[in-house]
Amino acid sequence: MLGEAYERLHLTGPEYHGYLSNHGPMVAEAMVRHGHGHAVNPWLDVYMCRLEEFPRGIGPIGSDWQEALGDVRRVADWTAFFPPRD
Repeated sequence: MLGEAYERLHLTGPEYHGYLSNHGPMVAEAMVRHGHGHAVNPWLDVYMCRLEEFPRGIGPIGSDWQEALGDVRRVADWTAFFPPRD
């Protein structure tokens, strides 16, 4: 159940509606861990309507990485720079 929730949330951005945090992954995990896994998908059906797609990057992070620090437009670039570990 949790893996399915993460998969659904994977393409959503970390923020929405003017920098509100997307807490979807944490809420889904808390629901599953507390025995409410059956309620995750119905909750996601409603919650995900608020979310935005994962933002597009500007360009690769390179030697100018310090200029990219704190720039919310660069979240996709940082995500690509630090890919998930297997």
